[in-house]
This record gives sequence, C-alpha cells and structure tokens, in this order.
Amino acid sequence: MAETDSGNVNLDADNPARHARQLVRRVCGAWPDDQVSVAELLITELVTNALEHGDGLKHVRVQSRDHLLHVEVSDANSAHPRMVDPPPTGVDERGRGVLLLGALASAWGTRPESGSGGKTVWFDMHHSTITPEE
Repeated sequence: MAETDSGNVNLDADNPARHARQLVRRVCGAWPDDQVSVAELLITELVTNALEHGDGLKHVRVQSRDHLLHVEVSDANSAHPRMVDPPPTGVDERGRGVLLLGALASAWGTRPESGSGGKTVWFDMHHSTITPEE
C-alpha cells in the first residue's frame, strides 16, 4: 500500500479544526468511515488543545502507510498535556482530550520541538484489516 504524507501543513486560520478533519479524510482515502470519524475526532481534540493551551498552533502532519495512520500536531508551548484530575463528569464540557486519546488511539505521546521550543503531540491508529465477506 502506498504512503500518503501531507507534509507539515499550516491550517486555515478561520476554521483550523475543519481544515484538519478534511486533511485526515483526504489522507485516509478508502479507510472505513467509522475509523476516519475517530481520527477526525482525535485531530480535532489536538488542534483545539493547541489553540487553547498551546500558545499557538504551529502545524499538523498526517501520514498513512499500509495500515497505520500517524498524526502530529505541533504548538508553541512546551508543557505536555495531562489528564484532568478529577476526571470530567457527564456534564463537563472540557477535559476529555487525553482520555479520548488513551481510549481511541493505538498509541500516543509527545516530544519536544527541537530548536524552536514547543512540542508535538502525536497519535497512531491502526486500520482494521477485516473485510466483509462476499
């Protein structure tokens, strides 16, 4: 299967979350819609967190190779995301990003941005290889 790589993309300033979701959908190509929807949810969380807590969104990168989707969101704040304590309740509107990453991504993590400060938060998702019976 071919590799698809968006490269580093500066998102549309008017609606960066929508632009990020469109980027995921384009790179995922023929992935099942339910898996693309999960990837769109997770990139939306990361972009929103970068805008609200990251001192400014730098760029995103979305890569798909074989059965793996790798997404990176870089921002200008070196502080790593953390779990909200206590965890959000059913009425809380905030604080679910790290919980969602842990529950829905195959793996996730952070790394410092060398030279420029800030950090990159990333996640991986494995594409289901199950195909319907014919």
